[in-house]
Amino acid sequence: MAGDSDRYSENRRSQFQLRFGEQLHEKLKTSAAANSRSINTEIVHRLEASFEPSRELAPEIARLLEQAIENEVNARLKAIAAKIGGAS
Repeated sequence: MAGDSDRYSENRRSQFQLRFGEQLHEKLKTSAAANSRSINTEIVHRLEASFEPSRELAPEIARLLEQAIENEVNARLKAIAAKIGGAS
């Protein structure tokens, strides 16, 4: 059946032997446990995320940008207020 064959190829997983040091293994174990994932799922998640724009950083970047803009506006307002106060 062509339908079964197509479904099989969609669900097929590739296997890849990977070697890494004990420190990295411990980091992966800790992260996997914190995210309620297996080590394999953690590795796959991290690899997939490396090919996508970071959605996790976007809110932090927006917050930092908003803070920088607010600081700049406040500094300029203080400078204007100082000039107005000094002119009278």
